Amino acid sequence: MNTALAVLVIIFAGVWLCAYLGLWHSIDNIKDSLDYIKRMRNNGSEISQSKYELYELISKLHKDLLTEIACLATKNNEDIKRMGGNYIVGDILKFDGTRWCIFGKDLLADGRTRWKLFGENEEEYRIYSDSIPEDIEFIKHSELSF
Repeated sequence: MNTALAVLVIIFAGVWLCAYLGLWHSIDNIKDSLDYIKRMRNNGSEISQSKYELYELISKLHKDLLTEIACLATKNNEDIKRMGGNYIVGDILKFDGTRWCIFGKDLLADGRTRWKLFGENEEEYRIYSDSIPEDIEFIKHSELSF
């Protein structure tokens, strides 16, 4: 009977040990799962923050790009007006193989416009609205500083 009791105690101890180890392993798995969930949640926060920063960057770039497009359209509009003969002081023109800078603009009594030019060849020249050279080319506008 002692032998039977010893076998039962060993079987009971083995079952209890297996149950204890299984329960411990399950608790350990649950702990690992909770740690994984915490890491993913924190990671999700970082991803969320990165998405927000990326969205802000794209929004800023979009705004800057729209501003640049508007400025370019305005500049092109001004250039088109200048190519039509509406020159102002500071415009750089090219004709007869020489670049000229407009340093003066006068409205004459007879309704014509006279532009005073200074060339890269250090000569002065006058053009009038009724006799603009045919090969005149608008190069750019630059601010004159005297």
